[in-house]
Amino acid sequence: MNTGRMHGKVFIDRPTFTKDGVGGVTETFVEVAEVWREKRHLRGREADEARSQYPEASVVFELWHSPDIAELAADWRLREGTVNFSVIDAIPVPADRAEKFLVYCKSRIAPVTPSVDA
Repeated sequence: MNTGRMHGKVFIDRPTFTKDGVGGVTETFVEVAEVWREKRHLRGREADEARSQYPEASVVFELWHSPDIAELAADWRLREGTVNFSVIDAIPVPADRAEKFLVYCKSRIAPVTPSVDA
């Protein structure tokens, strides 16, 4: 396989759900593949949520197709180093015989609580 512009790899995780003993559900992620990728940054911003600020980035990954990721969907995630990317959409290219996926993602860095001046 010629990876061409693809440089670096990314891990792909699928969510699993487990019922706990009190009627709740716990979500965990299971690694299903490691594939070659190209990453392009689309935009970044700083958002406020629950009185905390965090940087958020929108990126698109171009991934080589793998049978392990044929069902790649919006609730999956990609991991690159210590950064998790939430999958927003995964589009097979070309549509009739997926050789690659275009995967639109968002990443969020841990919230930073603003300091309060006394």
